[in-house]
Amino acid sequence: MSKQIEIFRNNALKQFKETPLQDRKHGLGIKTRLDWVELKDFGKGDLSLQKGHAKILSQKEFLSSDNSLIQEARESLFKYEGKKEKIDYLHYAKSNIYAIHITESSDDPIIINQVLNENSLNHVFVIVEKNVNADVLISTFGENITGTSYTQILCGEGAKISISIVKDMKNSYLHCKNQVLLKKDTTSHLVTADFGSKLIVNESTATLVESSSDSRIDTLFFGLDEEEFDISSSSIHANKNTKSLLNSKGALQGSKVINRGLVQINSNAPDSNGYQKSDILLLDEKAHAVSIPDLLIHNDQVACSHGSTISNLEEEKVFYLQSRGLSKQQAEKKLVEGFFFPILEDIRNEEITEFIHEKIMERINR
Repeated sequence: MSKQIEIFRNNALKQFKETPLQDRKHGLGIKTRLDWVELKDFGKGDLSLQKGHAKILSQKEFLSSDNSLIQEARESLFKYEGKKEKIDYLHYAKSNIYAIHITESSDDPIIINQVLNENSLNHVFVIVEKNVNADVLISTFGENITGTSYTQILCGEGAKISISIVKDMKNSYLHCKNQVLLKKDTTSHLVTADFGSKLIVNESTATLVESSSDSRIDTLFFGLDEEEFDISSSSIHANKNTKSLLNSKGALQGSKVINRGLVQINSNAPDSNGYQKSDILLLDEKAHAVSIPDLLIHNDQVACSHGSTISNLEEEKVFYLQSRGLSKQQAEKKLVEGFFFPILEDIRNEEITEFIHEKIMERINR
């Protein structure tokens, strides 16, 4: 296996050298900083288990395991399918690989801390065994970072996984990709919550590979002080009787976001249902947002739709709360807090819900 990973790394490095560096312009003046995408020494991020029933595998353990699901995860790494650019090839050539292996159900959440160091390139697998029911929080911290953070989630048949990836970054440029692969009768709820940075590019995709699988992706972001976000989420229906929901909620004060959503239903996926919804709240005149929903349907025996709103705080609601004794500032804060409630109430673990709620309140009270 060490030979296979060496070949994989060398191929990615070759593609990196042959692929030109292209500027990425995202609209609204958002532009990914790419001047760091070059060969050099990269920091090693740290991944640690804080709580819960799971095992963190080192790169060596991940590459040598004969567990069938871990082997499947390895194959998905070596394929690195999908759209690739120079930054992706650099990631696959140089990234640190970790795996979180979940083999038993528990009512207690699994809490993972991920600390990114300067120029970190981290790749994390979450591998959930057959029929396991688990709640996971990956809390990511870093400051002055330029790097990548990729997460792949592979669920065994009948598994039920709720995973929240929360990033609290400062003064950083971070390129993130999250991928969920769902087998038969699998249920997945992915929550990504981004709280600031110079620029976060966050791409989340759920591929419903086998029938009767159910995916939900919630993207949550709160931007302040000229922070920028490029958010995209996709659900790919690749088998019959599959169901997906893409739900996005973000608040912006002096910051910018471009938010994309795609529901794709393939020709071999009849009786599937896909829906996407995006709501963005602008808290001042400097905030800017673009929402781009998209449907790509190749089967007429499906149900699929989308909705999108970009709005300010409603003056009538602020006035009503003031009539109940709150100051204007208190009323506005209460409305922003309530704006995120529909996502928070659907996170099934109370401890994880409270953690994300605290991050929201830190931003509201700044």
